[in-house]
Amino acid sequence: MNSEKFEEANMVLGANNNPNTHDIVACKCVDSETNMPFIFAKWKLTEEELKKINESGGELYVGLMGNVWPPMFPTVYNPFEIHGFVVDPGGLPITMKYREEVHEMLKGLYYEEWMNEEYFNRFLEFMAERFDFIEFSKTIDRGLNNGFSLEKQLKDCERIMKKIMSKDQFEKVKDAFRS
Repeated sequence: MNSEKFEEANMVLGANNNPNTHDIVACKCVDSETNMPFIFAKWKLTEEELKKINESGGELYVGLMGNVWPPMFPTVYNPFEIHGFVVDPGGLPITMKYREEVHEMLKGLYYEEWMNEEYFNRFLEFMAERFDFIEFSKTIDRGLNNGFSLEKQLKDCERIMKKIMSKDQFEKVKDAFRS
């Protein structure tokens, strides 16, 4: 059975030299109805495997490394055609309100000449592991409900972030991200 490229693919899950494994082409996406994140991969059976599945009445064994079995969504149908899955373009969480506005604010603060858009999105994903951007968007909502414009809130946030993260601290974050 082989991992196969597909139109929506936006990542590769590395095998990391684990025995009996190989890299998997995948797509990080979100269910547009529930905002639940998903990762899909497409598999192609060899002729021999297809014959074996037919002979066994459709049986297939699935193995996951580790002690935790996450919920799974096995399907023979293209999930992007049968359900409202949206490809995650990377960077900030796709389900975040004000995603584009916050992205632009952060780009103004942290984007550097040596970065390209893909690298900057990876940097934002690294930041998102340490900062709750969904909660941040809820805070913006509370501000809007109290009469503060989105623009004013983002300007205030930018001012505060400049004070909180000195150039030296930003260099440490970049070094951690690069390693």
